[in-house]
Amino acid sequence: MCISTVSYSFLLDGQKFGYLHPQRGLHQGDPLSPYLFLSCAEALSHLISRAEADGELHGVSISWYGPRVSHLLFADDTLIFCQATRDAMRCVNRILKEFEETSGLMVNLEKSSMAFSKNTPVDVWTDLAHVLGVRVVDKHDKYLALPILVGRSKREVFQSIKDKAMPTYVMGCFLIPTTVCWELESMMADFLWHSNDSRKVHWIAWDKMCVPKDEGGLGFRRLGAFNLTMLAKQLWLIISNLNALLSRMLKQKYFPHTDVLQAVAWPGCLFTWRSILAARSVISAGLRWHIGSGGGVRIWKDKWLPRPWTFQPIFGPNVLEEDATDRLVDVAGDWNEALLH
Repeated sequence: MCISTVSYSFLLDGQKFGYLHPQRGLHQGDPLSPYLFLSCAEALSHLISRAEADGELHGVSISWYGPRVSHLLFADDTLIFCQATRDAMRCVNRILKEFEETSGLMVNLEKSSMAFSKNTPVDVWTDLAHVLGVRVVDKHDKYLALPILVGRSKREVFQSIKDKAMPTYVMGCFLIPTTVCWELESMMADFLWHSNDSRKVHWIAWDKMCVPKDEGGLGFRRLGAFNLTMLAKQLWLIISNLNALLSRMLKQKYFPHTDVLQAVAWPGCLFTWRSILAARSVISAGLRWHIGSGGGVRIWKDKWLPRPWTFQPIFGPNVLEEDATDRLVDVAGDWNEALLH
């Protein structure tokens, strides 16, 4: 309905003229236009998925047994992953042509680029770029203003966020170095006490200004704690959406035989993954098991009791072994009170 009822009117010399009903295209600025774009993006995603199902395209995987990814969509950006072969490039080219003819949209080849793995010969780069008609880049340094790869000097990488507004999106993806958080808080305090470049006197300590308003403070955020909170949201998405693509990819890559709360950040893992794991303390502080069938819960180590200060049994094991949680619940799903007492 929203696609067929869009209409335009024009003002000429101060007079309003009629209504035109477009046959195709998106009404820019209309609140519904993002949903119209999603309709087109869904069609493109279906074309790529169909080609993958037919064996024409083969996505990539970050681990041996992890799910393969052929494409990712974010807003008006599309990332396509495939093998570096002429057949794959012809398939991608055909999909894009079909999408253009169906939707009326066109791919901006000048803003498009392709990158290859370091094991791909340079002559293959040139050949495949000619088939697809886009330029080749050695690597993509940033995406959505965020670094693709973070090296050893993390402080140097994140220095640029000091020149921008509140780096909420960055803090939801990376663990910002403590020194950068301190510098940002110092800039905020300087601006609060004096707006020019003269010597500034901070009459109240920053720690006291970060106290909540209902406790007598000003409610400023401690950026380090805020950073961990934003990363905790990403961690919770992984815990609560086990079937999501990101959750399945990370599990097969980093914790195939355990859960994310027991995962280890081994040397060489991505900084993004290491950043997410840094927020485990935030999640673990209030996370507890809800006993269902009883399987998978460690009686003496996991948090499953409704006792708010520990959520764990006070005394050590004396009757039940660690993995005997299923004996706490009978076949009807009720507590085995005789055993518990």
